[in-house]
Amino acid sequence: MSYLNQEQYNEQRNLRDMIDGELNRIAVTDDLEEIDKMVNCLQQSVLRYAQKHRNRINGVYEKNNIQSRHIEL
Repeated sequence: MSYLNQEQYNEQRNLRDMIDGELNRIAVTDDLEEIDKMVNCLQQSVLRYAQKHRNRINGVYEKNNIQSRHIEL
């Protein structure tokens, strides 16, 4: 089993929190377009989350380059 350093753990935790937030936003909005936008964001976030865990299993750590997103609501 591969272990994480604190920075890796924090990155994964933050990404998981963002996924939870995207799911929550889908649950509370009344705007169909916003749901579509959040689903697209959620898909990308889940793919990044899965890649982080693939990297963890393979013993690879690539520094997370923060990407900001602006979503028009």
